[in-house]
This record gives sequence, structure tokens and C-alpha cells, in this order.
Amino acid sequence: MMTREEYKRQFVHIFMGIWSIYPLFLTKKQALCIPLIMAVLVIFFWRPNGLWKRGFEFMAREEDYRYGILVGPLIYIVAIELCVFLFPVYVSAMCIGILALGDGFSTIIGKNLGKHKQWIDKNKTYEGSLGFFAASFLYALLILSFISPIKEFSYILKIALAGSISGMLVETLPFENNRGNQRLFSRIIIDDNFFIPVVSSVFMYLASL
Repeated sequence: MMTREEYKRQFVHIFMGIWSIYPLFLTKKQALCIPLIMAVLVIFFWRPNGLWKRGFEFMAREEDYRYGILVGPLIYIVAIELCVFLFPVYVSAMCIGILALGDGFSTIIGKNLGKHKQWIDKNKTYEGSLGFFAASFLYALLILSFISPIKEFSYILKIALAGSISGMLVETLPFENNRGNQRLFSRIIIDDNFFIPVVSSVFMYLASL
């Protein structure tokens, strides 16, 4: 079962999906500025002894106190910046929500209802992966119905499936094993907060062609 702190962290994770459509309302340059501002806040203000210490404590894992920085959120922000820069706006908007809702619900469902361990990573369950797929697929299907450049249902379905399935498969990989005593650089470059949005964006873009 999850602790109260874990619930808080996952609900923050899920809530981040609400701002996933922000690129739709801005120019590309403006959309690229938002993650940069968030990165500055994480690096300089959301610190264990920084100005917004309470915000750090609300979102931090044990490892973040060792590094002195919110590693997961920072990686998430870097991935968003890269996706907004590389992909069409409807793809970059989708990848944020797929990570936020998919990863959040996979943890909640997996830790509370999961009974069947995965063979790739015994710390994860098939129930959790199904939770990731269901949440991210429904999200993508709903939002794409409004923002997709083509309104044909088969087109929207194909993109939603591509994003949710690829994101789910990446989430099954044992990224958690990289959390621990590694140096910060190696910790940063191997994380699902980076690979889920980037990989799902690649597959959604290919599906949209």
C-alpha cells in the first residue's frame, strides 16, 4: 500500500496533466519559455533550504535530499522542452498528459491493486501497466478529439494508441533500479520522466504521418 506522502506526490504528478495543453495557446517561442521558467524554479528556488522549502518537501523523494534538487520534476521539464521544440503542438501537448496521468495512475493502481509481478521489473505489476494504458489512452482520445488537425476517428484512435502503448511499454522498464547512490548525471540521463514523453511523442508523430 502507498503512504500518504506517495499519494500526494502521485496526485501532483496527475495534476500536471492539466497544464499539458498550454502549448496550444502560445506561440512556439512562448511555449518553449514555460519549461525554462519551471527549470529555474526547480534549480534555484525549490530546494531543501531554498525559498520554497515547503514545495520541495511536498514533492521530494528520499534521493532528492541527497542530491539537493528535485531530480524527477527537472527531468520531466527537460523532456517537455525537447518535445515542444521537436514535435507539432498537438503531439507535445499529448506527451505531457500521457506521462502525467499514465505514470500517476500506474503507481496508484499497481501499488494498491497489483498482484501479478512483471518479468522485466519485479517491482512493477501488470495491473499498474494496464492502469497506465487506460488513463493515458482515454486522456489522449479525449484531448485529440478537440485538437487534432484531422477529425477522422480512425486517425485520432491511431495516434492515441501509439502514444499510450509506447508510453506503457517504456514505463515497464526498470528505471527505478537507477535510483540510489549513482552520481547525479547518470541518474538524470536514465529516467522514465524523460523517456516516456520523448518515446511516446516519436510514435505519435509517426502515427500522424
